[in-house]
Amino acid sequence: METPSAPPRRMGYTWQGLLLSVSLLSFWNLLTTAQLTIESVPANAAEGSDVLLRVHNSPENLQGYYWYKGESAMDNQQIALYVIATQETRPGSVYSGREMIYHNGSLLLQNVTQKDTGFYTLCTKTGHLQIEEASVQLFVFTELPKPFITSTNSSPVEGKDSVALMCEPETPDTTYLWWINGHRVADSDSLELSKDNRTLTLLRVTRNDTGNYECGTRNPVSANRSDPVTLNVLYGPDTPITSPPESHFRPGDSLRLFCHTASNPAAQYSWLFNGRPQSSTQELFIPNVTANNAGSYTCLVHNSATGVSRTTVKNILVLLPKPFITSTNSSPVEGKDSVALMCEPETPDTTYLWWINGHRVADSDSLELSKDNRTLTLLRVTRNDTGNYECGTRNPVSANRSDPVTLNVLYGPDTPITSPPESHFRPGDNLRLFCHTASNPAAQYSWLFNGRPQSSTQELFIPNVTANNAGSYTCLVHNSATGVSRTTVKNILVLAELPKPFVTSTNSSPVEGKEPKAQNTTYLWWINGHSLPGRDRLELSKDNRTLTLLRVTRNDTGNYECGTWNPVMSVNRSDPVTLNVLYGPSPPITSPPVSHFHPEANFCLSCHASSNPAAQYSWLFNGRPQSSTHELIIPNITANNAFSLLPGHQLCPWEREPGESLDCSASSSKPTLSLHLPHSQLIPSTE
Repeated sequence: METPSAPPRRMGYTWQGLLLSVSLLSFWNLLTTAQLTIESVPANAAEGSDVLLRVHNSPENLQGYYWYKGESAMDNQQIALYVIATQETRPGSVYSGREMIYHNGSLLLQNVTQKDTGFYTLCTKTGHLQIEEASVQLFVFTELPKPFITSTNSSPVEGKDSVALMCEPETPDTTYLWWINGHRVADSDSLELSKDNRTLTLLRVTRNDTGNYECGTRNPVSANRSDPVTLNVLYGPDTPITSPPESHFRPGDSLRLFCHTASNPAAQYSWLFNGRPQSSTQELFIPNVTANNAGSYTCLVHNSATGVSRTTVKNILVLLPKPFITSTNSSPVEGKDSVALMCEPETPDTTYLWWINGHRVADSDSLELSKDNRTLTLLRVTRNDTGNYECGTRNPVSANRSDPVTLNVLYGPDTPITSPPESHFRPGDNLRLFCHTASNPAAQYSWLFNGRPQSSTQELFIPNVTANNAGSYTCLVHNSATGVSRTTVKNILVLAELPKPFVTSTNSSPVEGKEPKAQNTTYLWWINGHSLPGRDRLELSKDNRTLTLLRVTRNDTGNYECGTWNPVMSVNRSDPVTLNVLYGPSPPITSPPVSHFHPEANFCLSCHASSNPAAQYSWLFNGRPQSSTHELIIPNITANNAFSLLPGHQLCPWEREPGESLDCSASSSKPTLSLHLPHSQLIPSTE
């Protein structure tokens, strides 16, 4: 197809063509005010996306659209030509295969890269050889990666170090932002941002600079934010502060000095008394102070990271006497009683102070102080008045504080609350209802079911509920001190779903070594609460409903459970069935092993065999039945039946003839053990 006429600088055409084009263009411009324009959609494109260069106000009677890369129409920069008559696209010299021209002249750029950034020019040619040209600039930006922060020092020292935080990686055409503890950062006297905002410098850091730092990156097509980086500023210790502020104490008081300093990392504490080392703790405690405890107490604090140490000195005087509190009622009832607390003893020229749970007290709607502050009255107490009350005395030369007195306000019970919130249960579920109320002293609990008394406990437990357990459950709470009772009712519904499975067995007491008939099995199985172990003798049917134990052993004794499951309910588990494997008895063992004994000694011989159920024992002496017990006792053996026994052994022999034997038997399979004692082993006693 013939290319349109254009100035030589753009298309490489002759000057005659230029004159003709200019004439036609001038004539066309007289007839219309609409101008050819191109719109980039979107205006800023992300790398890898598609961009449409949309054409507006195309002239009529066009022959074709000519697209070029650049600000002008140069043949060597032609992307493609679209012939309207044939709807044919002809690739140009810079066509990449990612371009598509629509019938309205719009150009689609697919999967753009940053190399696609720049100007694009469209030339249109009419049947009258009239040419119109328009350009548009396309901006392609990279999708920014998630940034991260690097730091020149993550643990700087206050007032000494500066820290530079850099937002990585560095990317072109990117705006950098900073946040400290979630707040946007701007330049200040102590914060300095680089020209491109990528570096945040903290000049001579302070403890207030401690926190989480985040940086963000943004360009016209994306924005991202880094994970927080914690800046841990090392500081201190500051000059330590000791407490309490009082410095005058009476004999017998407990002296408890507490030292505190701001420090990171935490300071190491030690105490000096009149220059002599005491404990290396934050708190110094001296019970029952005397005049010997008066003096200069120094708290020394040290930070091993900053290398700084500081001290504070507190001078302690031991004075007189310690106050105490008396009360008109130590256990008042909420909303009913008032209480007056008095600070004793009464002393002249004394200022009285009060504390509740460590906080200073002043007049309020519910608290009333006497004119001299020595009496604190609580009007119509509430449970919030419960706590430790202390009074203090002070004059120009001394100050002291009483031991705490606990005010125990009786209250409640409040309306009880039951749990769990569920009210629907399946047959076989365990119903466990718990009742709670706020009460002092603790409330007494009892349960009613449909008005009938049940247990007098805080928790009501009903295993394996049935439809008979559905109904109204009332929790009754009572406070014997306040005389108040309250109730809460919970209605329980029992809804039937799947029936509870149960286990059947071909033999609940199989004999060891005998194999039962195998049956098909299904579902889930547990032995002694554990899933089935991998054993060669355990065999499950194809549907898992039957568990077969091949040639049982005594180790198979235990509790067996099965479970069922379907898509509409959780696993339902059977009650355990006990498998009692019968075995034994094993060959019996006699003790002791000694066969020589002294005359007049007591002889005891014990026989044991492993068996389930327990074996029956009997003894034979030279074939003659003796006792039917597992132990044979013969007192005072004589020379005729005495045997050699090592000195010090005290055993019970039995009377026998030389060369005779003693037999022990344990019944079931009736194994017999014979102990033969030859006459040559008999040694008469010389005692």
